[in-house]
Amino acid sequence: MPGKLSKEFKNDLEEMIDEGPKSFKLLYSIVRDGCDPSIFHRKCDNKGPTITVLYNPKGSIYGFYTSLSWRSSGDWATDGKHFFFQLQHLGERRFTKCLAKSGSVNVICFQPHLGPFSMAFRTFSEKSNVAVNGVYTLNGSASISTDYYQLIGGVSAGNLNNGTTEVTDLEVYSVTGIVIIWFVNDFIECYDLKHKVKSAFSEMKENLDIEYLIKNKVYSISVNNLNKRTMHIYVLCIMNYSIIILY
Repeated sequence: MPGKLSKEFKNDLEEMIDEGPKSFKLLYSIVRDGCDPSIFHRKCDNKGPTITVLYNPKGSIYGFYTSLSWRSSGDWATDGKHFFFQLQHLGERRFTKCLAKSGSVNVICFQPHLGPFSMAFRTFSEKSNVAVNGVYTLNGSASISTDYYQLIGGVSAGNLNNGTTEVTDLEVYSVTGIVIIWFVNDFIECYDLKHKVKSAFSEMKENLDIEYLIKNKVYSISVNNLNKRTMHIYVLCIMNYSIIILY
């Protein structure tokens, strides 16, 4: 299941995160996995940065980003890169990003009985009801405060979620960096690594905008003249990134 988030919206979120090309992998969906905090934590804890995206029946798409890994530790945490966003409002495309204010503390909550939980969106707690006619009524809330966020364009909780906690889905995606390796010959064969990176590439190539990456030649590494020691160091550095192979 690839998820509902379109390539265009992924590009918007990549621009909002502003750390170079990103790969988005669906970890959790209430439609697929159920509206259950224990399942959310089982699938999303310790997976690095994520985006939580909510889709409501009125055609609005919104959510939040955290650079922290989810965990079930029962505490709150500060995240200097956290922001909430709006991608669509009543069916119309939007590009709204509101950062957490500098010095804002305790903006992300890691309680095991809660779903994705920030100071902007408290999505759900405990195991919530099943969908009725394709719609889930979450038992959380939206609360956009100038105490915590830099608000722009007159944004408010009401015009983000249209004053309703009803959603047709809630998805959580992992957000990972992308490294492009240019194989200009078969030099890498002798390190028994080629099949490993080819396998990683085959699993995610369907979700990546290859033309954009080729055009911009971002984060490319030539392995033509690297010795074995240098290549080993490069591989260690990129183990937590998505890998794209271009011949």
